[in-house]
Amino acid sequence: MSEDSLIESTNSLEKPLEEGMAFINSTKGKIIVTATLIVIAFVSCFVLAGHFSSPETYSGIIESLDGKRDTVLALTASSTAASVALSAIPGEACAPMAERFADLSGYFLVIMTAIILEKYLLTTFGFITFAVIIPVCCVLYLISLYIDPQSNYRRSFTKLSTKLLLLGIVFVLTVPLSVFLSDKIEATYNQSINQTIESAEAVVGIAEEATEEVERAEATNPLEFIQQRFEDLQDAAGKAIGAIGEGASWLQGVVGDFVETIAVLLVVSCIIPILVLVLLLWATKLILGLNVDLSLSKVKGMQLSKMVGKKRLKV
Repeated sequence: MSEDSLIESTNSLEKPLEEGMAFINSTKGKIIVTATLIVIAFVSCFVLAGHFSSPETYSGIIESLDGKRDTVLALTASSTAASVALSAIPGEACAPMAERFADLSGYFLVIMTAIILEKYLLTTFGFITFAVIIPVCCVLYLISLYIDPQSNYRRSFTKLSTKLLLLGIVFVLTVPLSVFLSDKIEATYNQSINQTIESAEAVVGIAEEATEEVERAEATNPLEFIQQRFEDLQDAAGKAIGAIGEGASWLQGVVGDFVETIAVLLVVSCIIPILVLVLLLWATKLILGLNVDLSLSKVKGMQLSKMVGKKRLKV
């Protein structure tokens, strides 16, 4: 683009901006803008705040979060039942596996906390944005409207109002966007999660069979059982668990499935909401960082430099 065309396009943009600012700074313009801001503040505080803080507004999102909660509860119940069932087998053969299943409960608690937090932030962010942030933005912009246009205070109030408005938008969008992305990822792993729960139920059945076999051995031949308790326990547990195929290695695989499921749930319930929030804040900062300067002084400076350059060429 040539310098002449750049100056012309800049002038064409500058003129509507000047006219718009002149209208806003006029008495009539201030009255219209003031009335508009008051209406926006009242509608946001008394109408939109109630709507966006109501659980019915987010029924689909809350249903999705409740589904995640039910999945975590099912996994917690399965791992706890497997731990209890393995612990019930006499002897120490299955004690390490029982402890590993028991240790998974702490991770499920973290995931459950994140899901509940998302559920409550959904309505809380809506209320904060429309009942507090937007009315405050209107007040700040209203104050800046009656300050000297050339004053730095006016620019500060306007900039602060814009930042708060974008922050409110970030608050409203964070949870819905994170739930949307989480659902897309979780849909890929639904079958794997169901298989993990079924494996845990199989572990419970195996452990119960092992316990029953040991109890039968003790009832039919108590003296021999007392003399060779450790060997009998190992044989009974090994036979029952071995009925599935690979015994201890199979149990290790089940624990691995649980760990993988926990990793997926941590990503969809904890990491993705944080990433969405960071991404939106970064986008907000990027938008605020854009500074399109169309001041007349620069345009005139370009015109002056062009005229000086032409004079030098003539000389």
